[in-house]
Amino acid sequence: METKSLGKISFSIAPIENDDFPVDDFTKATGITPSESYKVGEEYIRGNRLQRRIESAWILDSGYQKEDAWYEYSHLFDLVIEPLRKCEEIINDFKKRYSLDIKIRIYFHYVNAQSPGVHLDKKIIQFANSIGAEIEIFIDNDIDNKTNFTRLLE
Repeated sequence: METKSLGKISFSIAPIENDDFPVDDFTKATGITPSESYKVGEEYIRGNRLQRRIESAWILDSGYQKEDAWYEYSHLFDLVIEPLRKCEEIINDFKKRYSLDIKIRIYFHYVNAQSPGVHLDKKIIQFANSIGAEIEIFIDNDIDNKTNFTRLLE
């Protein structure tokens, strides 16, 4: 069966104002290895230019997954949210101490503008509420060829 969509879930935590968020301490406290983390001032390459990070961040990401139907993405929430659920107290402690902004981002890429809808389980909403996270949903209906799918999966 041909893949009809791609999806990804991402949890990010970053400072709102000052930038003294100790990402390494957060990693140790949660016992979870992030998909990506960086500190303000770190250098990185974007395109062919050397840049410096303007903030610190800790990110846990499922990576893009291929699915045939939108309702098959519930396992992505389990990959990202379930490990964090047991760290709710730690997350709230760091959020209070370092004035952190927390986001849960959901990305869907559909073939031929076929986006039937999105279902958020109440466990996800309850968790987001308990840590004061915002949920952002990004839907891209313009993917209509395998070249774009391949690019996103790299």
